[in-house]
Amino acid sequence: MNLGSPHLLHYQSLGAWLAGTLGRFIGSDVVFRWSLYLLWILWPVVIYGSGRIAQLSRPVATTTAAMSPFLVSTIFVGYEAKAYIWIGYGLWAQLLASWTLPLAWACTWRSFSDFRFVPLAVLATSATVALHFETGYLAMMAVVVLPFVAPRHGARIRTTATLLGATLIATLWVWWPVVTKAPWSAVNSTLVSTPLMRGYGAPHELRWLLTGQVFDAGRLPVITVLVAVGFVVVALDWRRRPLNRAFLILFVASLCLWFGPTTWGVVARLLPAHGDLYFRRFLIGVHLSGLFLAAHGALFVFEAAAGGVRRLETRSHVSFGTFAGRDVTRWLTALALIALAGGPLVHESDQVGAANAAAIARQIGARVDAADMASLVTYLEHHRDGRVYAGSIRNWGISFTVGTVPVVDYLAQHDLDVVGLDLRTASLMSQPETHFDEMYAGDYVLFGVRYVVLPSVQRPLLPMTLVMHRGPYALWKLDATHYVSIVRAVGVDHANRATVGSLDSAVRQEQLALRGESEVVAWNGADVGPGVATRADHPGRVLRSEVQLSLGRADVVVQMSSDGYVALSASFDPGWRVSVDGMPARVTMLAPAVVGVRVAPGVHRVVFVYVGQANYVVMLGISASVVVVCLLALVRRRWFQAPLFLVWMA
Repeated sequence: MNLGSPHLLHYQSLGAWLAGTLGRFIGSDVVFRWSLYLLWILWPVVIYGSGRIAQLSRPVATTTAAMSPFLVSTIFVGYEAKAYIWIGYGLWAQLLASWTLPLAWACTWRSFSDFRFVPLAVLATSATVALHFETGYLAMMAVVVLPFVAPRHGARIRTTATLLGATLIATLWVWWPVVTKAPWSAVNSTLVSTPLMRGYGAPHELRWLLTGQVFDAGRLPVITVLVAVGFVVVALDWRRRPLNRAFLILFVASLCLWFGPTTWGVVARLLPAHGDLYFRRFLIGVHLSGLFLAAHGALFVFEAAAGGVRRLETRSHVSFGTFAGRDVTRWLTALALIALAGGPLVHESDQVGAANAAAIARQIGARVDAADMASLVTYLEHHRDGRVYAGSIRNWGISFTVGTVPVVDYLAQHDLDVVGLDLRTASLMSQPETHFDEMYAGDYVLFGVRYVVLPSVQRPLLPMTLVMHRGPYALWKLDATHYVSIVRAVGVDHANRATVGSLDSAVRQEQLALRGESEVVAWNGADVGPGVATRADHPGRVLRSEVQLSLGRADVVVQMSSDGYVALSASFDPGWRVSVDGMPARVTMLAPAVVGVRVAPGVHRVVFVYVGQANYVVMLGISASVVVVCLLALVRRRWFQAPLFLVWMA
């Protein structure tokens, strides 16, 4: 997607590594489906285990775990079913990290009273950072804020320094490439000023919180009331119970992060990587800390109700007595409260499940559409000489579907190189892709689009050749476009990660591409090399090309009649290397942000290779050393025999 994106640089990768490795043996689809299912249904077990690690009582930990599957917000990106299932957003990376964040918070808290928990805290926090960036942010936040309420004053500085230092080294392979290559990671200028990145702001979010839209959207505010009661109970018990202080400060800190720059303005710039954070996603911190508050509220309500029933028994001289050594009154009170409060939760959960099952059934019922599309997919899999366009998520493509899935998304899921799923990565070409215009032939050249999938009743806007027609789908081909083109440079475009892909630039570049022209990009004001190529009518032509972008390689033979540039329609990244006739050459960014190299007259072989982050293995080795030290510390104390560590390993 987005003309290629180096995900090891721009996106959390540990989950993909683990799933991909296991998928080599049992299939990646099988791994994804079962991981999605098991991670979600077993999440309450992790909640219970982390509560016990934090030294919550069994009733509080059990209540927290029991409520954990029933959260539902108005924006569906928190710890809730709709964030993950078919009718939701598919936040798989967040789901992976949902297992490590509760453990990271719990182990971090215990580290301030028992230094033996430091290795576990480092491992859990590091895993969270590597699995999901926003969740990792919350894990690191706990390391920063919990020392202010920790009970052991003398050990706080030492513990905090150890946790921060060890975690930063253990995640070096994650954050170092992000920091050093940040200039080549695009700012999502389409969303950067919207609530999706800036947050909805305190007024909106506090109103949602008070009206039940954070924990109980669309139903009776059961959990919301319990969170409010728990907040008061914990606040009143602030001085006596340090653990209560921990939950309270984590809730308030998560809430403040969720407010985002919409509330804090320039103050938010003090946060590392603030420009790349989706602040609305910090709802997960509010959800997780709110669960523990709600459990305290539920236990308070239960004790109050049980006390009231006991007083009624005393006044009426009626007693249920005991059964098997248990106080029947308390058990009956608990069952009554569970039935009263749990009814709305279970009912809403059943409705979501039914809607999800119905949506899946509709997609399964689209077998005829899938069979028709299969022929097109097979053809495209065997002809990977250009990208595919099937509309975009911004135009008619959103309603051009296979069953209920947009065709452009369906093709991407079959590992085909598509144009139209924009803003999905931090690739420098993600933003320019939002301005792709199907009416301009220059855009097809610029983005390397060779194939177009249209509804069978729709005619192409440009001259194309019909390849095949199957049911409601038709595959067309543009004979003149490929991944590789020869262009002459006619100027210099000054751009950076925030301005690349502006509308003015997009219009100019598509007009130039149609004439076989381009601009050399002076990125961040850098020198563009030995000057702009001399203008000529026909700089050259491609004699042969073998492009395998999935492997990061393109092998091209060109015949140049004059100085010009060989342009590869792939997103520019400093990891690209190029050689001309076996000799290293300078990689040039051509507008808006594709890979190019200047070539002299004559016949030349040009090879593009993507090598990625330098010294990656060294960074992995350094990070692994910290992990090994933590594991050895656990082995020395025989913690591998401890049930809590087995929960963490699961």
